Amino acid sequence: MNRAVLLFVLTFAVAFAEAETEPDPEPSPPVDPKVFLQISVAAKNNEFRMGEKIPVTLAFNTRVKNRYELDEADYDRSGRLPSEDFTVTPRDGAEDPLVDYFAPDTAHIGGGLRGFRILTQKPWTIVLNLNEWVRFTKPGEYKLTVSSDRVEILDSSKLNGKARITAVSNPITLKIAARDPARERQALNEAIAKLNAPRPLKRATTQGSFQASRLEAAETLRFLGTADAVRELVRQLGIENSGIPSTCFFGIISSPERAVASEALAEALAAPDYPITDDFLNTLQWIDRKESARDTLAKVVRALPNKRGPAARVTLYTIINDVWVRGDDRLLTPETKRELIKQLTSIFDQLPIDQQAWLLEQRWPDIKDPALLPLLKQFVEIDVNKIPPDKFAWAQDLPGVALRRWFELDPAGARPAVIAEISRAQPRIKARELSLLPDETLPEVDQALADHFTAAEDYSISSNLAALIERYATKAILPQVLRKLDHTKADDPACEIVTPILAYILRVDPAGALPHVEKSIVKRRKKGSECTGGLLSTVAQIHYDPVLEPIALRLLEDSNLSVAGDAASMLSNFGSAEVESVLWRRYEKWSKRWAGRERELNFSVGLELYSARSGELSFGKGLFEAIATGQAWFTDEAKLRRLKAVNKVQSIEFAADQYLERWKGPRLYIDLSPLRPFRATVVQYTLSSMRALKDKLIQFPPGTKFTLFLSMGEPESIADLRAFLESHGMSLEEEKRSE
Repeated sequence: MNRAVLLFVLTFAVAFAEAETEPDPEPSPPVDPKVFLQISVAAKNNEFRMGEKIPVTLAFNTRVKNRYELDEADYDRSGRLPSEDFTVTPRDGAEDPLVDYFAPDTAHIGGGLRGFRILTQKPWTIVLNLNEWVRFTKPGEYKLTVSSDRVEILDSSKLNGKARITAVSNPITLKIAARDPARERQALNEAIAKLNAPRPLKRATTQGSFQASRLEAAETLRFLGTADAVRELVRQLGIENSGIPSTCFFGIISSPERAVASEALAEALAAPDYPITDDFLNTLQWIDRKESARDTLAKVVRALPNKRGPAARVTLYTIINDVWVRGDDRLLTPETKRELIKQLTSIFDQLPIDQQAWLLEQRWPDIKDPALLPLLKQFVEIDVNKIPPDKFAWAQDLPGVALRRWFELDPAGARPAVIAEISRAQPRIKARELSLLPDETLPEVDQALADHFTAAEDYSISSNLAALIERYATKAILPQVLRKLDHTKADDPACEIVTPILAYILRVDPAGALPHVEKSIVKRRKKGSECTGGLLSTVAQIHYDPVLEPIALRLLEDSNLSVAGDAASMLSNFGSAEVESVLWRRYEKWSKRWAGRERELNFSVGLELYSARSGELSFGKGLFEAIATGQAWFTDEAKLRRLKAVNKVQSIEFAADQYLERWKGPRLYIDLSPLRPFRATVVQYTLSSMRALKDKLIQFPPGTKFTLFLSMGEPESIADLRAFLESHGMSLEEEKRSE
């Protein structure tokens, strides 16, 4: 049985221009009678009470072999799976509890970790709670049917090698009895007891079962829908790290006791010891959706002076973070924002370690203050192994981030700490953070780096030392480094040792680097190392020298398509303008090879990893991307149309159409990411620095009009970008945002 687990992040699309008319709804996939869907419920006589959880089992199977693929997802980031439609008759007495939240005109982020499997005669089951889609408002007998489009038929004539179909279930009858207040009180008390149970000390399986128990209890309250249940959900929403905020959110906003929900939220907002979290703010916004985001946030700002202790800290952080995340400075007056940031900086040492790390990494220009120096020095010495597991993801790089911020505030004071860390046998801080010194080289650390690199056996330590050698070492230690390079294994997992060392050789001895680069590629190609296909472009990203271009041009014809694709990628990002014509010829040669056989390159997403031709498709798409997004030349709308016309491979045509869509309209959009590191997009180009963005923009013809999408960027960088464009005969306008 073929199966692959893939991560799908299905983001909602943001319209760049308002359409004059509503688009036609996408037609439903056709019903396929060869896929069977049986539904059932595990209850005597199919009887449930109003407010009781109703798990429905969906069983999929088919008698046709290797023809249908099933998406096994049982959750979605948006809060509700979009795969099934539940039809209940009679309609009177049943309603969608989240009809407003999931209205067609609302946008949500969806997706998640998905598994795929080929359907067989043996049924594959998925259990979903009917309550997510249906709430019964009065007793009676109801007929339930389910239609699902989570099954796709494998079809090489379609994009991605498959097409969605609809499976329709058998009907079942549900008997819904009236509410029983005594049973509801018992269910409420049992759920609260589970939610109030102490967290187990062990971190193994007991933690998983404990969290599962909490989630089950929260779902009981959510679907129960009584006044007491919604009050408890509001209380749970204020518990930090509860693990159930989304369940609380949906239970509150979908509660039939809407007045009670509003009252409970208002009481929590005013309570001195109740912390206002991001989840609480989102819930409040949805309950009071007639209000603007500014008005809702103003309520929280007014409540802040009455908060005390941890509740005041959490509420303050939530206010400031909401403004940053939304990227809308109009939510607060400049005076209020400055005062709140000042308060946040004054209690910085009281914040959770993950929030401290986030602020230092992403919001440093807002909080930059010499008063933080003592704390930064403490962070540099912190033992990351003692960071709580639930905070580790964000805080694992805190020592390095703190050292970087210390250096920005006090370069002379931080310099000895940087050099001392570089000189360690096992540097605790990653090379990217230690690379901040302005010195081109540090001869005083040469021998320490060479000795430690030669002696290191741990892979992560060796790779970090290799990166430091690339950044600071002189040519003096080249012989020692080469001896170590010759002894590295050909199957090193991701080349974190080899690529920085090759970049170092390229920096100190460009002419002598070529045989080492070619030898490394050949050595790893023979061993089948996974880093073979990215070695050349990765070296170039670390340190590029024009001597790499002839190597890449030769490798473009390599029989190993992973190596050839890597060469195309490097030429696209770093090659001279002259290589564009070479890439075109290689793309046309590849397209000619597959002319008339394009269907063979359409794969099912779940089975692509198993296809012998997946490398061919990847190479062809890579050539398309290399030409479409090359840095040294300009690919406009006309060139994109020519690229699309060269072959009939559907995934390439689809990518071309997506890029062409961005060229529509009198203005072209520039999107600056509000996060760091720098990232900008303009039509099909993605740029990783302001310099690279400007180099690309000057390739556009004079008179080009650009619009800055959502003003996601620092005011200084936006002003600089506008001045740059105007100096080259172009213009930049910020998109107007509605309340």
